[in-house]
Parts: sequence; C-alpha cells; structure tokens
Amino acid sequence: DFVPTLMPATQQPFIIKAYRYQGFSIRATEKWGDQTANILTSEGKTKADANATRARWVDVNGISAVPEGRSGVLFLSNPANFNFPETLRVWPVGENRGVENVYVNFNPSQERDRVLMPGNRYALKYRMFVYDGRITPQEAERLWRDYADPPRVDVRPAGAAW
Repeated sequence: DFVPTLMPATQQPFIIKAYRYQGFSIRATEKWGDQTANILTSEGKTKADANATRARWVDVNGISAVPEGRSGVLFLSNPANFNFPETLRVWPVGENRGVENVYVNFNPSQERDRVLMPGNRYALKYRMFVYDGRITPQEAERLWRDYADPPRVDVRPAGAAW
C-alpha cells in the first residue's frame, strides 16, 4: 500500500493545476515496449486507447526473467481518492519508437484543478500487487474489490447475540 499525504504549508489555498503528468506513476523497465508489454484497465482499455480514460485498476505486465516468462504490477486506486475513478496518463503505442515506452499514471488532477485548503490533510490511497506470470481481468477485479471494500469479520464471544 502507498498512501501519500498532502498538507499545504501556506496560509492561502494551494492549487494543483490540471496537468497530464502528476499523481502516482510507473515508468517500467526499458525491456518493456509495444511488443513486450501489455496494459489493461478495469474498463477494458489497452495501451492503444487507455490514455485520458478513467479506471479503478491498471494491470501493467511484460517479459521478465522469471520462469513464467512474464511479470507485472496491478495498480489499484481507492474509491476515497479525489476525482475517483482517476484519469490515466498512458504513453501511446509508437511513443519513443515503441521501445522503452511503458508509462502509466493515475492522475486525479489531469482534467481539473484541485484546491488544497490550509490546515487540512489530503491522502491518496493506492495498492500495488506485484506478481509473476499473468493475472486475468477477473482476478484483477476481485483484488480491487477486496481493496476497495475489504471483507469484514465480526468476532463475538460464544453465546453472544448477533
């Protein structure tokens, strides 16, 4: 889990201007490019069409040295985050001649400014699930649901009324 917290250090509102590069990002290994890596979002978008769309999760995977031949990172965004589901910045197919060009970014302020008021704390919450091999979209969705709405356990003494 990664939970950055923003706390304005000014006496005036602090404005994060809308821009395509900010938020929580990964710039993948140089081995990942158009032919060696895949991107899939919770909305079924790929590297070809995910840029500037919204998603709850993003699966980024590619070739690796593990016996399975692939590894990846599933990025999960929390429903409590500002502007959820967040807008994505994804480098398009063909960027950098198709090599060394896997960049994915959850960007809550890509489309609109965010105003941070003095004296307040603003958290963003993310989870990274790192894996070898592959995961299915159904597994990714289950992992996101477990993160977004964790199972709850209620333990009561024997004989206690429910």
